[in-house]
Order: sequence, then structure tokens, then C-alpha cells
Amino acid sequence: MMLGAQSLTLIEAQLTVLRNLGYEYLPQHEAEIPDRRFFAKPVTRPRAVHLHGLQTAGTRWNAHLKFRDHLRASPGLSESYANLKKRLAAQFVDDRAAYTEAKTTFIRSVLAAERGEA
Repeated sequence: MMLGAQSLTLIEAQLTVLRNLGYEYLPQHEAEIPDRRFFAKPVTRPRAVHLHGLQTAGTRWNAHLKFRDHLRASPGLSESYANLKKRLAAQFVDDRAAYTEAKTTFIRSVLAAERGEA
């Protein structure tokens, strides 16, 4: 899920509210993606929800929306992505970074095709 605000500071101002809703703030992930605030729920694993706090109208926000729109428009693409995520989750059970990187390759290919780069 995505949480959008005009600035990351506005998201950070809601940390107490998000904690009260059961989310854990994971600032260590900012080393990988500094323009995102990452939250997970529940605090104990396995996690049911990942919440990505992003600045609206930013590059990352727009890319996520474009990718979402492609998934909504193409059931075949959506199914392929779901199957990939299941396969990668089984392959990279304890390596979130590898899981994310492998998933990112698929996402980038979809967005590149939209731009006519594929």
C-alpha cells in the first residue's frame, strides 16, 4: 500500500498515529530508498501489510501509479506479477533485498515497455 503526502516530513509527523494503528516504522530501509518511509504490520513476522510513505507527485509515486494501472489493465500481466512474487518469496525467504531487486527488474521492464524502450 502507498501513503501519500506533500512531503516526507508530513508522513514523519504521523509516526505516533501509525504506531497506534499497529505499524512498525522501519527507518533502516531509507538507506536503500531515501525518498520513502517504510512501515510494516504487524510488528511480528510474518507481515501482512507493507506501507510505503511517499511524496505525492514525486517520481517514485508516479512510477508506482503507472505500474498499478498496467496491472489493472492487463489481467495476464497481473497474474504474471503475482506468480513472480510467489516464486521469489519462496526463493528469497530470508533475503528481502534480493526479493525486492528481482521484483524490480520485472517492474522496470513493464515501465520501459510503456515508454517504448523494450
